[in-house]
Amino acid sequence: MLKRINLDMSLIAVWEIERILYKVRMNSNKRTQPKRNFLVGCEVQKVIKQLIDYLKYNMEQNAPKVGERAPEFEAESTHAKISLRDYAGKYLVIYFYPKDMTPGCTTQANEFSALYGRFKELNAEVLGVSRDTIPSHKLFCEKESIVFPLISDVDSKVCNLYGVLKEKIFFVKKYIGIVRSTFLINKHQIISKVWSNVKARGHATKVLEAVKLMKTNDQ
Repeated sequence: MLKRINLDMSLIAVWEIERILYKVRMNSNKRTQPKRNFLVGCEVQKVIKQLIDYLKYNMEQNAPKVGERAPEFEAESTHAKISLRDYAGKYLVIYFYPKDMTPGCTTQANEFSALYGRFKELNAEVLGVSRDTIPSHKLFCEKESIVFPLISDVDSKVCNLYGVLKEKIFFVKKYIGIVRSTFLINKHQIISKVWSNVKARGHATKVLEAVKLMKTNDQ
């Protein structure tokens, strides 16, 4: 497996590399470009293409798998600074969502909030994570009566640790964004289940059932 790399830099690199690649292609197509420079341009294109593939491969490989220890983190949230260590001995649901106050993310937050008491009865906690700011999170919580912490991951560190940043396409434009994903972590902080490309509606109920099953198996 290729060595994991810092995805903060990788995301910047992908955008910059694609920009350079476009310029190289434009210059290579000019009739006035000397043959030597054209050949150099072709080699540059080849190297850049390999680097883009390498970076995208690492994005895919970075997500922790079931049975692995959950990546440790410390981050600001609507309930002050929290870390994974704070939840040792409890079941933990960490769900990643794209953006505050958008329709799907609102539906998902409302459903987790409605079921939060039942999660608590099972000795489970819920954390939401997006790249929004704390003020945005607080407004979202106030507007939708969200009772569990929302982590502000503006620097993408937690998203990178859990491998939820992927290439997306919106109206033919490529960008890097959060893929709606959920991680269920057991009392020993081992990942027990992963959901990726989640459909917001009804997801919280599925996660609650998974927590019930895990608790039953632990007894």
